[in-house]
Parts: sequence; structure tokens; C-alpha cells
Amino acid sequence: MSDDKRFSVGDIVSLNSGGHSMTVLSANKQSVSCVWSVRGDIKKGSFPAHALKETEADANQSLAALIKESMKLDESTKLQSLDRENAK
Repeated sequence: MSDDKRFSVGDIVSLNSGGHSMTVLSANKQSVSCVWSVRGDIKKGSFPAHALKETEADANQSLAALIKESMKLDESTKLQSLDRENAK
């Protein structure tokens, strides 16, 4: 890629300095919004395009995997709430 980096939704990227693989949610010429997972926690952030590079896809970091993990966490939270209510 040239200095004028262009990323597309679904691209797998990482910071030039290293770190987690992230999935691009949206991008323009200057800013890229990404999502990634850290120990099951879904994180989101925006980064300057020049601070990112395309990287190899990691099956554990794909958008589908992140969404699935998020749904499991939501379900787990709901079940924990129900258990607390039933314990009363």
C-alpha cells in the first residue's frame, strides 16, 4: 500500500507497532474504526489510517467470531441475572 492507505469493511488490520488483529468496521481516507477481542471482551476503537497495516486473518479475530462471542457473553449475563433472581 502507498502512503494513501485505503481499508475496506472486513479487512483484518493491526497497528504498525504490533498488537491484536482487528476487523475494520468502517473506514475513510484518514480514520479507520475497528473491533477486536481481548480475553472475550469486545473492544472498539478508531485509529489514523497511517497507523495501521493489513495483516493475515486470524480465525479467532474474524468479525463473525467476534459477534458470536459477543452474543455468548450477552446470553451468559442474562442467565446469571436469572439465576440471581431465582435465588431470592
